[in-house]
Amino acid sequence: MIQRLRQMARRLRTKLKGGSDHGKPPPSFIRVSYLAPRQVVLLTARHDGAENVWPIDWHVPLSLEPRLYGISLGKDGYGASLIRQSGAFIVHFVARDWEEKIFLCGGTSGRTVDKFTAAGLAREEATTVDAPRLAEALGFLECRVEQTFDVGDHIFFVGRVTHAENRAEGARLHHLDSSLAEVAGTFE
Repeated sequence: MIQRLRQMARRLRTKLKGGSDHGKPPPSFIRVSYLAPRQVVLLTARHDGAENVWPIDWHVPLSLEPRLYGISLGKDGYGASLIRQSGAFIVHFVARDWEEKIFLCGGTSGRTVDKFTAAGLAREEATTVDAPRLAEALGFLECRVEQTFDVGDHIFFVGRVTHAENRAEGARLHHLDSSLAEVAGTFE
């Protein structure tokens, strides 16, 4: 499983460097938009007993008052479906050493696999939303969906933060274009 996830990461790095699995360079938008480091977080959601955990790096704080947080997800993803139906999600800030767990959660479908168990992620109940919370996360934002926007091939959820905690400090994982990593060195 880990071997397969590493192969997926190598293919992504190849695409971002200008190559692809099909011999065509990626669009310049992708190349430019992936130049800035973005923190990787894990999302969780639940609807009618079905739960999922998956990584994203397209997320952003939107407002301090009221506290709003935005996430961008592929429209057809299982996680997006759970959020649409439940109206809630949790953003988890996780330690850099969770890299293998993150790859597992990103490379496996939650429709067919209990990714919490497969990745060894301990769950606890959230305080203000009906969603599983990652017990060992550095911090989290529990969110209720306020607005949803159709943005091309993605859907953008604006969540009102109903509960937030920072439980621990620690280096976090960031998604970097491989050529930027070579220039910048280690980024924490």
